[in-house]
Amino acid sequence: MRRRLVPAALLLPLALLLTACGGSPAARSSSDTDGRGSLTLNVGDQKGGSEAVLRAAGELKNLDYRIKWSTFTSGPPLLEAVNAGAVDIGGVGNTPPVFAAGADSKITVVAAWHGTSKGDAILVPEGSPLKEPGQLKGRSVAVAQGSSAHYQLVASLRKAGLGLGDVRVKYLQPADVLAAFTSGQVDAWAVWDPYTSQVLRAKQGRVLTTGEGVTNGLTFQVAAPSALKDRRKAAAIEDYLERLRRADDWVHGHQREWARVWTEETGLPYEVALAAVGRSYASRVPVAVDAPLIASEQEIADTFTALRLIPRKVDFARFADPAFNGSLPPSTTAPRTSWGGKIHGLGAVSRSVNNIEVVVIGAGQAGLAGAYHLRRTGFEPERDFVVLDHSPGPGGAWQFRWPSLTYGKVHGMHALPGMELTGADPARPSAEVIAEYFDTYERTFDLRVRRPVDVRAVREGTDGRLLVETSAGVWSTRALINATGTWDRPFWPRYPGQETFRGRQLHTAQYPGPEEFAGLRVVVVGGGASGTQHLLEIAPFAAATTWVTRRPPVFREGPFDEEAGRAAVALVEERVRRGLPPKSVVSVTGLPLNDAVRQGIADGVLDRRPMFDRITPDGVAWDDGRRVDADVILWATGFRAAVDHLAPLRLREPGGGIRVEGTRAVADPRVHLVGYGPSASTIGANRAGRAAVRDIRRLLAGEPVAA
Repeated sequence: MRRRLVPAALLLPLALLLTACGGSPAARSSSDTDGRGSLTLNVGDQKGGSEAVLRAAGELKNLDYRIKWSTFTSGPPLLEAVNAGAVDIGGVGNTPPVFAAGADSKITVVAAWHGTSKGDAILVPEGSPLKEPGQLKGRSVAVAQGSSAHYQLVASLRKAGLGLGDVRVKYLQPADVLAAFTSGQVDAWAVWDPYTSQVLRAKQGRVLTTGEGVTNGLTFQVAAPSALKDRRKAAAIEDYLERLRRADDWVHGHQREWARVWTEETGLPYEVALAAVGRSYASRVPVAVDAPLIASEQEIADTFTALRLIPRKVDFARFADPAFNGSLPPSTTAPRTSWGGKIHGLGAVSRSVNNIEVVVIGAGQAGLAGAYHLRRTGFEPERDFVVLDHSPGPGGAWQFRWPSLTYGKVHGMHALPGMELTGADPARPSAEVIAEYFDTYERTFDLRVRRPVDVRAVREGTDGRLLVETSAGVWSTRALINATGTWDRPFWPRYPGQETFRGRQLHTAQYPGPEEFAGLRVVVVGGGASGTQHLLEIAPFAAATTWVTRRPPVFREGPFDEEAGRAAVALVEERVRRGLPPKSVVSVTGLPLNDAVRQGIADGVLDRRPMFDRITPDGVAWDDGRRVDADVILWATGFRAAVDHLAPLRLREPGGGIRVEGTRAVADPRVHLVGYGPSASTIGANRAGRAAVRDIRRLLAGEPVAA
């Protein structure tokens, strides 16, 4: 006997609920406002969403700005409003931002929450013979296009060895699915809570699989770039996000109260609301917008691009901003179970503040050069300046280099100021040689480097000072030397089909040495010094090597002396003056044509091919039909500046870089970037450290700083 269907009308309000939805462009503007003051923050919401939880948790009290709410039926139209500048900020799930980025919309992900994916499910009718996702082949599956369920379906099929083309997809909104689902017109339904809870509660279906293990469980607050550029609105957004985080903490400890409010807001039965809250919403923990999060969203974008559901390649990092992270945990933090700790978000740092004149972040060549010149000109370590380094020991990024990179192979290493590096054995690993040299240097000049210390954010403080928030406390400083280099931000290019490759992909930062590639077919991507060194090392061990680069390599005759280094530095300066992302100095020096490189060319190891057009499951391919089978793709594609912790200061220009004159950030003369752009080399770092200290001394003395 067929059980009574849940009335379809009951599902209609649910289309207004959740951030995961996609499809319908309908939206409802609201004249509801909260707060007081001359500033209005336009907030996009969905029924039973942010407004409801803030009100239930008492977080809409004592606002010194006004919130004007607008209610949308789903994430995509909300992001259309953000793109148009009609909404300053609003909440969506993990997939709508990817489609918005694919349309090059003006959006910025500014906050994230990580929860379980248990409420994201592929449901089948109770009487269905299907027992596992692999049996969906040839079956019909309903899903809302562009929703988080859309990606969950793709990922679940992929895990089962199927593709989207192996099922008959029916793009339907949830309100249109129930009758078709229960009458057998569709074989399965990919959906999210509270629909999942409602169907299970009514015993109209069962779970075939959930999103656990295949989706990232992330939800977002997405802001308009124009609002972020407005200092007053940016401050209001910061406060708004902190209130949301406290409200979510309240939900975790008051699930029944929240379910009752949700029932009043949506018309859902209390039992359904309570099940959805317990399954999905009470598990969410606020997390940082960080590199793993961006990589996870990039995977979603690449998946939909490969399926040709997004018309263009997406660089998701362009659409995310970590400025509002504060001291939030990383995005990989597990969802909450009985977690009941305080939210340590923006403005919630309660540790004592250490006052100092100058903070130096980083103790590589650039940071030590800056510290040396501070010491030399009368600044005392710990009293006047402090050096913070996240590495476990001396040596900067050199300590992480692979053992086969001996000191004799180093591409131009210049001594630190005040102490020559002499008598080093060229056959020893550079990691050992330089770590010992840096260690001796720090002790000789009594620089008192604090490590390991992770710098989480640098933001505006009071009385014209900067606040440096770290794992070891907070420093209030008058000036900052940022010398964080690039090693922590390896650059991974994206190519069609990358996620389908069945072999191993790794970056130079993970290079283990040539022995790991014995008997394997290796494609090395990149035309820099690392790429050629990797090839020359790997070739004697590998079954085959292939070298691909975007541009033909340029080989340089003769020694790389100080004069050549200065000329290379000058070539990079113009980009940072214009606020463009810096190129590495090494990229403009050319490759040294030494005996090993000559032999590699003669042996055919350094036989460069143009960049492939796509990656296949078994290797790489070009549009002209050429293919190369591979077991490993080694990306020797360089690094990007590790400056995410400076994001709260909003130093980036529209071109994507930080505009720098000398070492001084044009947007904030208190901040000096050493080891950035033209000073991202051993010779450039030494000169830049001296120049930064000269300007900082003038700044602290109240003297004009030369442009």
